[in-house]
Amino acid sequence: MQWILMPFRRLGDVNGRSRRTEFWLFGLAALLVQMIAGFVDAVTDQEIIVLGMGPVTLLITLALLVPTATVGIRRLHDVGWRGWWTLLFGLPYLGWLGSVEAGTQTILAALALLVGSLVLLVLLVQPGTPGNNSYGPNPKTTGNDGIADTGTSP
Repeated sequence: MQWILMPFRRLGDVNGRSRRTEFWLFGLAALLVQMIAGFVDAVTDQEIIVLGMGPVTLLITLALLVPTATVGIRRLHDVGWRGWWTLLFGLPYLGWLGSVEAGTQTILAALALLVGSLVLLVLLVQPGTPGNNSYGPNPKTTGNDGIADTGTSP
């Protein structure tokens, strides 16, 4: 449970590194919460507000936006990559903007999403950089809160 809640404790913190455990367990929990929110919207026959989301789903999506982005950035830091790579999720929009004909917009957006998602998946499943890297100490050698253990007591 601590891994699922850690991105909320580190809300807005793009510095440092996050382990695969923190990233994937939080992602799984976020997916489950999103599915439950969608179910609640469907059962209560809520009106679609934006992008196919009802009010409950939209509220949950907005609440999860910052912790999802920051844990993703820290996870990329753990493998030694810059957090800007999370922008690969925006490739479908570039594919859509780059196309001229209406029939190719969907194909280009889907292709861009596929390429961006595969690149990010490869980066996110890799083990972290052993030892320290330019983004901080190895989270496997730090406490569960991501703070390095210096060996001194307060």
